[in-house]
Amino acid sequence: MSTARIPRAEITGLYGALVKRFSKKLLGRVPEPLGVYWHNRAVLKATMGIGAKAQKWDASDLGLKSFAHLAVAAQIGCNWAPRP
Repeated sequence: MSTARIPRAEITGLYGALVKRFSKKLLGRVPEPLGVYWHNRAVLKATMGIGAKAQKWDASDLGLKSFAHLAVAAQIGCNWAPRP
C-alpha cells in the first residue's frame, strides 16, 4: 500500500511498456515511484537519465572511498580504525 502524497498513475502506452520493460530488466521489478513519475514525463525522463549516467561510474577517488567505508562502519557500530 502506497503512502505517497501523489497517487500512482497507471503506466500505459508504448512508452509505458518500454519504461516498464527497462525497469524490470534493470531492477527486477517495476518500482512504485514510477507510477508517480508517470504524471510528469519530463521528471521521469530526467530521473532515468541521471540513473543511466550514474551506472556508468566505475571508479571513485580513494580518499572518498575510505571516507565512505568509515561512515558506514560508524553507522553500523563498528569500532575499528583503518591502519595506515
